[in-house]
Amino acid sequence: RSSGMEAMSMEQLRDLARQVDPNVVLDDEVANVLLDLADHFVEEVATVSSQLARHRGGEKLEARDMKLCLEKNWDIRVPGFVSVQDAKGAIKRPGPTDSHKARVEKVRKQQQSQTLSQAQSQAKK
Repeated sequence: RSSGMEAMSMEQLRDLARQVDPNVVLDDEVANVLLDLADHFVEEVATVSSQLARHRGGEKLEARDMKLCLEKNWDIRVPGFVSVQDAKGAIKRPGPTDSHKARVEKVRKQQQSQTLSQAQSQAKK
């Protein structure tokens, strides 16, 4: 853990753990493994996000690059940002036209009359 650029310090990790469970006690070895995982995660997100920025032709790493990386690679949704899936669903389709509604109603009436006719012929038998 001596790369010089850590995602968080040991004390920050312990504070975070206490926020989750005030009674938690982290062993130094466990804390070091968690810190290594955090460092690896941050490095991976930065690398993939940078690749995404280059791929879209950007000269700067933007929040949308990191957001896309987190959503697609780790299924992490960032609060305050519209997710990729939400953006796809945000495209509104126009509602059914009046002619479509009329056709649907005509089909329903035909189905009801056929059902009624079948029920009447069954009752006669």
